[in-house]
Amino acid sequence: THQEIRLLGLLPASTLASAYSFCVVRNPYDRILSTLKHFSRRFQAHYSLGTPSEIARAVDFWLDLEPADHNLRAHRRPQSDYVITPRGEIAVTDVLRFETLSQDIDRVRDRLGLSGSALPWVGQGRETTGEGAYRLALTPEARKAVARAFEPDLEMFKYVF
Repeated sequence: THQEIRLLGLLPASTLASAYSFCVVRNPYDRILSTLKHFSRRFQAHYSLGTPSEIARAVDFWLDLEPADHNLRAHRRPQSDYVITPRGEIAVTDVLRFETLSQDIDRVRDRLGLSGSALPWVGQGRETTGEGAYRLALTPEARKAVARAFEPDLEMFKYVF
């Protein structure tokens, strides 16, 4: 996180203050579906994702989970935790959105005077997440649970259901 970089002295304060930096954030509702799918093999004994009611149980399982390893904890944390200053302000120069990443990367390239080709789409297909798929997959209860768990992201990055 930005705060850990500062506290541990991983970069000099002057470098941290003057460096161009960016982060990529994702709509928390879409992010949790992606996370559940990503870890579904690991937790297949605990949840499945076939129907909205099963997804709601999976959301509850995930949000109640006390993760033991760093990767799981990282997926459970609000994204805002990674980019805030001790005063709660956004510490990075630019916030890019997963939903508009291709255009946002082009903006970063322009700002830095870099060229490059379009970002390739890697990973699962768009039919399982993205483009509002979460609106059909999340029950009202699951939606409320996600909103409570990731309220800082919804507020800081202005995401809505």
